[in-house]
Amino acid sequence: MYRGGPPKPTGVFDSQTEFPPTKLSELYHAGTMPCRVELVANEDENSKTGRPKGGRTIKWLVPVSEIELDKMLPIFVEGLREKMEPQTYLARRGLEDLISKVTVKKLLAALRSIVYPLKDNLRTLDEDIVVSTL
Repeated sequence: MYRGGPPKPTGVFDSQTEFPPTKLSELYHAGTMPCRVELVANEDENSKTGRPKGGRTIKWLVPVSEIELDKMLPIFVEGLREKMEPQTYLARRGLEDLISKVTVKKLLAALRSIVYPLKDNLRTLDEDIVVSTL
């Protein structure tokens, strides 16, 4: 058999449990994000978006078409690693808004900038992070 007992597990395929703060979290706490999370209680505001009454929504302080995607898209993709609210909501909904409201030409130009944040998110092996990234 083995001398000194069986081999110890290496933990190569275990997910990380602690993650360093993301740039999205830092910008959110500093108050320098181009958007913010708002609580919506009025049905009129959510009727425009087709979402149910009440809840949360993102208010963009700058028009989405004027946002520099090369800088902000990687921040929102990296933010998918967040586990705390409202950063989790901000990352998911902000990324969804950026992708859906900009032109394809602008999006393709910024695609190169999200490769490393995508790889970092997938390397965490955390099920929630990997699923939201994919």
